Amino acid sequence: MADFDYKAHFGRPAVRRGSIYCAPWCGANCTWAAFQEATKRGEALAKLLGDGWKPRVWENMGWFYEVTNGILEVKTNRRRGKTTYSAWCQSNPQVIGDYYSTPQAAIRSLGAKMGEQLDAQLTAFRALELAYKAISGKVIGTSRKELAAG
Repeated sequence: MADFDYKAHFGRPAVRRGSIYCAPWCGANCTWAAFQEATKRGEALAKLLGDGWKPRVWENMGWFYEVTNGILEVKTNRRRGKTTYSAWCQSNPQVIGDYYSTPQAAIRSLGAKMGEQLDAQLTAFRALELAYKAISGKVIGTSRKELAAG
């Protein structure tokens, strides 16, 4: 069963009143059917992506879902009956992917962005390492140009 974050906003859970399933703070008259649909879609997406993925369902002027494996999240956006997917990496710095028609494409795109981010981080680290060695006397005669080139 999905991990539902009922108390994500203001600590007050949704309340069911017939076909309405909505938190008192929300006021959007979110429905029980929309909650069930978000739950079903979240669980299906987690199953599609495989072991380690868990759904999260929340309310914010409607019912929404995403899945996470602890560091990666696949977020959904539903407009005009069409769902798109974006993968995010909750790292520092955070890496956010674009929206695609499949969750797999979103994850592949995120992987490419993460590779670019890693390359940039490694380049910066190498420059920092050279600078450190230069000021600590381990690299004698290193020019600023050599430091910048890495």
